Amino acid sequence: MIRLLLGIAFAISLFSLPWWISTGIAIFFLSAGGNPFLVVLGGLILDRMFGAPLGTLAGLSHFYTVYFALLAALSAYLRITLLA
Repeated sequence: MIRLLLGIAFAISLFSLPWWISTGIAIFFLSAGGNPFLVVLGGLILDRMFGAPLGTLAGLSHFYTVYFALLAALSAYLRITLLA
């Protein structure tokens, strides 16, 4: 039930809250065992809405996708390492 509520809160936060609050909710969602693909999908949504090439990052236009994918990968690594 908590994963479902956090997933819904994450999806709503993508459209209505600042990126840093969405990131915090994504961290809580992943720590509760949520689906990491939903977080990466959230990054794609943020890139479609706000993505502009960043000159400081060599024109990287998928910043949120890469950021949330790294967040999901780190979550998976920590889950495997700490629970093994």
